[in-house]
Amino acid sequence: MNRGSAALVWGGLAALTLGAWIAWGYVVFNLPPIDLVSWVLFLGALFVALTSTLAFPAYAVGRWLHSRWPAVRSGAPVAVRQGGLIALLVVVCAVLHTSRALTLGHVVLIFFTLLIVEVFWQVRRD
Repeated sequence: MNRGSAALVWGGLAALTLGAWIAWGYVVFNLPPIDLVSWVLFLGALFVALTSTLAFPAYAVGRWLHSRWPAVRSGAPVAVRQGGLIALLVVVCAVLHTSRALTLGHVVLIFFTLLIVEVFWQVRRD
């Protein structure tokens, strides 16, 4: 990826991040929380906002790890995937919390399940 396309990708991701947080704020402040559609919009906007936000630090950490251990993959798709996995952890924990079923054991189990998924994706060869 050259500099121009990288700037376009990261600029688009920054615009998506801003739009997702605005959409999430709209859902939080303007829609009634008892409606199922509002709850799905809340979780969907939260997932997109967290995924796009966490892609930036995941990219920085991935580049640092790749400089120390070249076997670790880095790049924009990997960063978005890692941001999505962390966002999935938060959204699943939010769903379990609303149903009053969230325990520390659930959080640890979900975390290690997503960690195993990321390890499988890291060792997979294209």
